[in-house]
Amino acid sequence: MFPKMFAVAILVMSVFCNPSYAGQSVDINSADAATIAENLNGIGEAKARAIVAYRAEHGAFVDGQDLIKVKGIGAKLFDRNRSLISFGKKVSVSKPAVAGEGEAKADQSSSKASAKSTTPATVLPSTKAASQPQLSN
Repeated sequence: MFPKMFAVAILVMSVFCNPSYAGQSVDINSADAATIAENLNGIGEAKARAIVAYRAEHGAFVDGQDLIKVKGIGAKLFDRNRSLISFGKKVSVSKPAVAGEGEAKADQSSSKASAKSTTPATVLPSTKAASQPQLSN
């Protein structure tokens, strides 16, 4: 009986202690909070939302060192999920423009362009004739 229970215990431990049993691989740079919470060990909705918010504010995670900067995500938690996390898709952060700033730059560039197009080109005299010595009789 003991060998049978031991075999069952080993089987149960191998299933539940295997990190791949917890979930599928997650691209931390494109996954939503629900996907992160569902597939990573020790990360619930609150930590998953913190990951998504940090990514939105700071841009894509490059590696685990970036990820552990998120409040509540430490090195141990990252190590527990290392095999489940990928850093595939790099998402850039787009910062909102200040109102009127883009319009002012557009006005300046268009006025420069129009000034260039209406200004006649200045023709300089040829320096070749001026630099040659003149012969006198």
